[in-house]
Amino acid sequence: MTTFRALFIFILSLLYVPISQADDHANLKFSPGAKSVQTLPKTSQTETVNQSSTVDLEIEALWKNLDKKWVNTNDEDCQQWSTWLPEQGLRGFLCQLKIPLSKLEKWSKQAIFLTGPHFNGHLDFTSKVQFGHYNPEFVNWLHKHLIPAARSPAFRALTQPWYDRYMQRLARTFYVTHEQLFADLNYLEQEKNTYLELLNSKQLPDFYAESAYWNFGNLEAKGFSNYEIAMTTLFWIRRIIDGTEDEFFAGLKTLMETYDMGFTVEHQRVTIQISQTQQVHLYPPVFTFEVLGNPVTIAQSEVIRVQQLKIYQNQSAIPFQTIDNIEVKSSATQGLILEDVNFDGYLDIRLLKDTDGKQKRYLYWFFDPVWKQFFSNQVFEEMNAPWFDPITKTVNSHWELNSNLRGIDEYRYQDDQLQLIKQEIYHLVSLPDQEVPLTISSVLRERTEGKGLVLSEQTVHRGSAKWEEFQTHFCAVAVCSNQ
Repeated sequence: MTTFRALFIFILSLLYVPISQADDHANLKFSPGAKSVQTLPKTSQTETVNQSSTVDLEIEALWKNLDKKWVNTNDEDCQQWSTWLPEQGLRGFLCQLKIPLSKLEKWSKQAIFLTGPHFNGHLDFTSKVQFGHYNPEFVNWLHKHLIPAARSPAFRALTQPWYDRYMQRLARTFYVTHEQLFADLNYLEQEKNTYLELLNSKQLPDFYAESAYWNFGNLEAKGFSNYEIAMTTLFWIRRIIDGTEDEFFAGLKTLMETYDMGFTVEHQRVTIQISQTQQVHLYPPVFTFEVLGNPVTIAQSEVIRVQQLKIYQNQSAIPFQTIDNIEVKSSATQGLILEDVNFDGYLDIRLLKDTDGKQKRYLYWFFDPVWKQFFSNQVFEEMNAPWFDPITKTVNSHWELNSNLRGIDEYRYQDDQLQLIKQEIYHLVSLPDQEVPLTISSVLRERTEGKGLVLSEQTVHRGSAKWEEFQTHFCAVAVCSNQ
């Protein structure tokens, strides 16, 4: 089966921050390693509006005059971009565009790069030890301002010919190489680490992109340029490293959905959407959970080999948290559950990790109301088919030693520790001297002093009626071996 990304989106209204803090944390985004960017002096609201309007008009004029810019390009225009292919690649595109970097920084009021070999307007594409790390604020500005047609159908119709002639090929290449890379997150991680190792060891070979990704994903057979396949593939790997991949791809999707919707729909990821709304005691922002992985078929069931979980807030195109390296096979329709598993008033994440028909165990991420993030927690991972009761604040774990011996363990938090407080066991026994089987039910309870369990009651039932009654309840929650 051709590898491709599969994802399902679970949209949930729930509250993770008190009302008084909602505005303060609505745009909170963790960017480990990101450096601060000097902010500009404050301006009045009128000045800001006027400056923004002027820039937007200049950008619209740029789009309207693209044809003139391309026709009048000469070799001198491309010197700063160090490209010998002015008709191909991102550098060739920027060369044809004829916009100095200083103008982009003036428009955006942001530095384009945070770190790297580019400084004082000089672009160094020859470095073997570093590359330019984009400023996320600048990339965000690009997304918001550089596609005016996204806000105006009339402007889209006016500029559609220029997109088709000058941007379509490169935009499509960026799109398909991104999707190919993210179809195999293990490969992406491997290539990222290889590139970083070559930089750190100062052993990056000449023409690395061409040698490593010349026909990445066999995209040449689909009509894409080898040079642009190589350049865009390395571009996305670099963006993963500098932390701007999400914002760049969000901008690319906006561009494609504005001018190239047919191609976007044809090459979009397989998506299953499940919507559920739950009301909790505080004001709920909307969280979107996007599970990414590769589809597989196990016992004629639709299963996703999950590799990554992205979490968005309030319909943002940029995730506020990404959970990587998951690597489990989960149900495509019932794998993701949002539930308050530690009874702290905040919903947590659990993701089904066993799909072999024998166990129903999950991975867990608890929501931390202080950090406003989900953190992995293993306390329930070995429990089979756990049942969380918000009324009694207990957790039931269902276990099976064989098809005739099953039980339920009941846990409760005591002093922030999960304690086993009760064990219910049912055993169906067939004895040689008995015409019908016996059902033995036993209940063990916590000792008064809270140390271990002791047998509290035991009953022997003639026949299997009690066993069948218990099994009906048990098998509705857990996986039963005789089903």
